[in-house]
Formats: sequence, structure tokens, C-alpha cells
Amino acid sequence: KQIWEPWDHHLNFYKEPNNKLGLDIIYRINPASKLMFTINPDFGQIESDPANINLTAFETYFKEKRPFFLNNMDIFETPVEIFYSRRIGDNSTGIGIEIEKNVERNDTLYNFITIPTKINVAGKLTGKNENGLSYGLLSALVTESDSSKWKNYYDPDTIYYPYKYPKQYFISRVKQDLLSGNSFLGFMSTSSFSDSNHTFSVDGLANLFENQLSIDGQIIMTSDEYKGIYGSISYYPSGLFSGWVDYYYYDKGLNIDELGYLWRDDYTQTKIGLKFQTIESWNIIRNASVILEGDMEENTSGLDLGKSIELNYDIQFDNFWGTGGGLYKIMDYYDDRKIIHDYDRNEFGPHIFIPEITGSHINITTDKHQSLWASISLSLAKNSRDDLEKAQFAELTYKPNSYSNFSILYDHYDLNKKYHWLESFWEDKDDRYHHIFTSLHRKIDILTFRSIVNINRKLSLQGYIEIYSNYDKYSNYTEYLPATDEYTDSSNYVNGWPPNWTGQPLYTTSTDSVDLDISFVDPNFDLQFHPKYTDFRSIIVVKWNYRTGSNIYFVYSNNKAVDGHRFNKINQLGDFLTFNQYEPWAEVLREQTFMIKIDYWFEK
Repeated sequence: KQIWEPWDHHLNFYKEPNNKLGLDIIYRINPASKLMFTINPDFGQIESDPANINLTAFETYFKEKRPFFLNNMDIFETPVEIFYSRRIGDNSTGIGIEIEKNVERNDTLYNFITIPTKINVAGKLTGKNENGLSYGLLSALVTESDSSKWKNYYDPDTIYYPYKYPKQYFISRVKQDLLSGNSFLGFMSTSSFSDSNHTFSVDGLANLFENQLSIDGQIIMTSDEYKGIYGSISYYPSGLFSGWVDYYYYDKGLNIDELGYLWRDDYTQTKIGLKFQTIESWNIIRNASVILEGDMEENTSGLDLGKSIELNYDIQFDNFWGTGGGLYKIMDYYDDRKIIHDYDRNEFGPHIFIPEITGSHINITTDKHQSLWASISLSLAKNSRDDLEKAQFAELTYKPNSYSNFSILYDHYDLNKKYHWLESFWEDKDDRYHHIFTSLHRKIDILTFRSIVNINRKLSLQGYIEIYSNYDKYSNYTEYLPATDEYTDSSNYVNGWPPNWTGQPLYTTSTDSVDLDISFVDPNFDLQFHPKYTDFRSIIVVKWNYRTGSNIYFVYSNNKAVDGHRFNKINQLGDFLTFNQYEPWAEVLREQTFMIKIDYWFEK
């Protein structure tokens, strides 16, 4: 049995005053080469990542926003992303484990804590010589944050560290231009020395026949001898039509996540596309394109992970309004990573059959050259099991002048699904896994505000607010039986029936300790699933450019999350902001930060 308990935040709260001196050095060696060096960098003035709940086997990809890792980073880009800069300075997660014995089951209590880290020092050299040789070197040293007080509150001996600190990183990249500069051959390596993880890559691009034929490719190899391959051939004749073929292959066991980003290993994908695009305007249409693309995915054992066909269109009119959309169909396939046994060890359960999916989407955008413009998009998908997925997105942007910009975005997602994998349990009584599925109704709403105002040439104000709400309703618990590929709601295990599970129903909504000793918390209340989750994030940045190249930042951020109590209307925002009461299966998380950052630019 696994119990995920909310923490008592009265005991687990501590202030973290932080005084930190940092240094940034930028030295332009020549017009084409630059050396950047940073000590104790601070990125408190950048916008936070959006709220996200991800309980799948696939990691969420977040964009890089830190200035040091945005400036002159094109040299490190490759088709297979062996360098994902967000890995440097990412917080680590520690897991404390306690085992409690009882009559019916062993209870394992998992305490998750975030172990903050910091970049002590980082350096980057990028440039290009007169012979067309581009180069990039990046190195960083990352340690646990000096301001981390968690060791004063938790016994470090009870915490499992998935990563070793300090960590030393080194990335190298060279590219040689070929064929008058429109083609290249490149080499790249990434190293995380504390983990002894190294990845090597060779990639290249050849544009032939007056750039009508493009051949792109990459081969990667890790120090433990797993490989990945990417290849692409594109044909762009001087006419209305063009086409391409893309291919990806990743060995089973390929892992580049110490410094790179890979959606998954054990995977092959082939994509074939054909595009029609207008060359001249026609009537009220400025330009238009239609894309037909087919996709085939398998794992390296040949299991069908999906075959799809998609038709997309994009039209821009003379008044700069635009519309786009498409239709797609995904044939019956299998998901080999739906059931997760051990994510860190890449251990998954039996393959799950996914019925045929059909979907459509449409978007409309007004003229972005105007001071006020908007866009809206709608999407719909369903399958032969009558599962239904709907999404709407709307954006309104107002730019009254070149000095200010205001935008509001609303994102809504709705899902009704008959069989959603919830969790799997290993039981010694019958020496097997029990895979639990549920009907799911999911509703997600995200409201985002952004503003940038340049009050004058030296003073600017930037604001960001995001309100995120996730509500999941679970019902009709069933057990998946791999031997017959069936879902049954008459499971002895789920219902607590004899011979093995008499009087032990799988889930309970009771808070009584006796009931919780023989049953698990109902998923509608279990915080590991975040069934009722609301998140508020805000940041205000005042920037004063007091001299050329030198700035003072005043930064205030206020984040709050309530897990386990539902706020389902916008007029309940006040209730959410003031919510601080104790409830069973509810958790309140807060973070407030005020920072003053001063930088001074020394000129040679």
C-alpha cells in the first residue's frame, strides 16, 4: 500500500533571506566571437513557468527563458536535442521513505521534497572564423543551494538522492560551412561528469540543386553505447508543390536526459508530407497552403504505436486576417507506456489498446498589424469508444503604442474518457499486478495576463498573472485483465470480495484510521492525482536603467496553490486567495519573494 500524505506546512515553513553577489562578464573577442562568464547568476526577474500537472510517462517540455542560456545559443541546436539548457540549474527532488507494517498490507510513506540548486559559475564561448567554422563551448558548475534549509528540518539520511551534487557540465560544438555556406557538417558532445554521462553527435545539412533538394541528418551515441538516428529529405522545386520524408530511430535504453531532452526511447517514426502553396495572390487571398502528412510510429520490437493521416490548411487574406485548421485520423494502436510501474527505471506494464481517433481543429486570427488584435482556436477529438476531447483557446492583445503591450489569454480543456489508467498495485497474496482504470471527466481552465509598459526610456514595468484550475472527477473503477484484454467492474480486488480481499474494498472516502488501514484513499481526494487543484502565479518587475548597460530590478512574486479544494468559478478568486483552513485531504502551498537586483556594466 502506498500513502501520499500532505505535509503539515506549519512545521515545514521557513524563511529564506538571501543576500547574493553575482558577476557577469561579457567580452567581445572580435565582431564574430563572444565570451560570456557568470558567477552566482540570478534569474528572479524572468517569468515563471506555467502551472502544469503531468501524470504521464512523458516529461513536459518547458522553454528556456534565462538570458545567459538564450544569448548566442543557436550554435548548440540540433534536430535531436542532446543539449536542453533547462537541465542546468534544475532543482532536484528528494524522496524520504518510511515503511509501516500492519495486518493487511505494508504501508510505504513517500515524502517528496524539492532540493534547490544553484549555478555557481558558468562560461560560454561562441563564434565563427573567416573560413566558416562556427564553434561553441559551454561549461557550468551546479551545487545545492546555500540557502537551502531543508537539512535542518529533515534527516538527510532518510532522503534518497536521484542525482549527485556538485555537478560539472561541459558542452562542445563545432560546425563547418560547406558548399558556399548553405550546407554544413557538425560535431557536438555533452558531458555530465558527476554522473559519467556523455553523449556524442554528428549532424549535417546539404542543400543541393540550387537549394531545391535538402538532406538533413544526425547520429547520436551515448557513452553506454545506445544510439539515435534522425534523417530527412526535402524537395522544394520552384513550383506549387513540395514534399519531405522524416525518420527517427531511438534505441531501447537510450537516455540523454542528464543534459538533453528525448520524448522517449525505444521508438521509430516515419513521416511523409506533401505541401501545396500559392505563389501569387488570388482574389482576396494573399497566400494559402495545404499540407497532407502521414505518420507511422512503432517501438523497436515492431509494436504499432500509431498510424495517422492529417490534412491542414492555412490562409491569409488581403486584410491580413487569417484562418487555419485541419482534420486528422489516428488508426487503432497500442500504448506501451500507459501503465507505469517505475518511471525512473523505465519499467512499464502491459500494452493497452487505443481505439481509432478522429479529430479536427480551426483557428481565426485578426490583423496583427493593428493596435488591437485577437485569435481564437477550437479543437475536437473523439474515438469509437465515445471518448470526447474538446479545447478552446482565445487571445486578445492590445498595443496602443510602441512602448506598451497588454494581452489576455484563456485556455479551456475538457475530456470525457471511459478507461483512464489510474494506478497499479503489486500484491504478494496472488503474486501479480492489479491495474486499476477509471472513467475520467477532466476540466482545465487557464487565464493569463501579461503586460509590458515602458514608462520612459529608463523605466519599465512588466507584469504577469496566471490562474490555473484543474478538476478531475473519477468514477466507475475497473480492473484491466491483460490475459483477456478486458476491463471488469466485478473485480474482487476493487470491490473487496473473497477469497483474498474480503472486507477490503480498494478505495474509501472515510477519514477513519481503521478504514484507511485496509483501503486506499479514493482518487477523488488523493493528492498524488491533484484532482482539485488551483494555482495562482504572479510577478511584477520594475526595471530602472540608471546608466548605459546597468540596471536595478525590483521584483515581487506571489505564488499560491490549493490542492484538494475546488474553486470552479472566477468569482471565487477572492475565496481562493484567502483560503487557509484545515481540511482532510487538502494542502495549501505559498511562496512570496521580494528581490532587489543591481547590475553594473564596466566598460573596457
